[in-house]
Amino acid sequence: MAGDKAGPFKLTKSVRVVIAMACGALAVAHFQSPTLPIDAVFLGLLGAGVAFLYYNVLKIGPGGVEAQLAEAEREVEGAPVTQEVAVPPPAPVDERLDAAIAAPAAPQLPSSLRPAVPPSPAVEALLTAIEAVRIEAIVVLGNAGRLVPAGLDWIDYDPVGLLHALVNAGLASSTLVAPLGTVLMVREDVLVRGLMQVEVIHRATALANEICEKLRAIKRNYHRVIEDSLGLYEDQAMTAQLKQPVHGLMLAELDDDGTVLHRQVFPSETSITRGFFVSWEWDLKRVIRQPAWYRDPKGTANHAWSAAATFIGRAYPYAWHLEQRFANPNVGLE
Repeated sequence: MAGDKAGPFKLTKSVRVVIAMACGALAVAHFQSPTLPIDAVFLGLLGAGVAFLYYNVLKIGPGGVEAQLAEAEREVEGAPVTQEVAVPPPAPVDERLDAAIAAPAAPQLPSSLRPAVPPSPAVEALLTAIEAVRIEAIVVLGNAGRLVPAGLDWIDYDPVGLLHALVNAGLASSTLVAPLGTVLMVREDVLVRGLMQVEVIHRATALANEICEKLRAIKRNYHRVIEDSLGLYEDQAMTAQLKQPVHGLMLAELDDDGTVLHRQVFPSETSITRGFFVSWEWDLKRVIRQPAWYRDPKGTANHAWSAAATFIGRAYPYAWHLEQRFANPNVGLE
């Protein structure tokens, strides 16, 4: 019927407050009347007031009260997985350097949400699921060289901001943003307002896990440190060391299946332990404009670059266990 297709109407926060107050007033009046006992009507009115006030009920539809979680679940279920591959741009070395320089720059909790007491298993599962979404978004953007803003501590990246960056890069569906906001709303209700509706927490956790699965399905390449602190030379005979405050960092680029696409050496000023996965980040203001060679394990001179920007990619935390995503955890290191 036409009326059914019209859908529910939305409730603003002010309207929800008014409805909650009205429900509460009716409940109190019902209680104060000497002829009316405390029954299901009283409890229903009081419960409706709490639901409207605290659970951010978004809509009233033909079927009755509908919470944001129900809508968010439908949105995530129908969200498409992007067909784009989150591959990084070419390394700014050799003939690509000038073009790159000319181009424009492209479970953690906020302190206010940290619970004073250890969370219950249900809440712990919710926080873990939200953190998994945040980590997945960081890895996709970091591997693709699109992590913005650059240089933040890993703990400071906001999950909603990361999801917006994925959408802007064409790597995720915009329909995932609102559902993630709903999950974070439930987290705030639990940690700040002390609401412990286990069923709501379980649904929010399942929703966060589904969002994470959508992000995990995005194809991307990985970068792994093979060798750090390689000596660099300014001539192929390797008789003179490179007079620059950098050392050689050898990276392997891997696809999702663990195939090594290539290995390459870049200038770096920081040390990163062998085996760590790193983000694809560069300082285009610190450019080494002279050729460099390095010595491979067989003692042969290998050309590293003709000119190159300085690599400033950062190691992802070991606790993320990115190596476990591959059939061979030592992929790229052999």
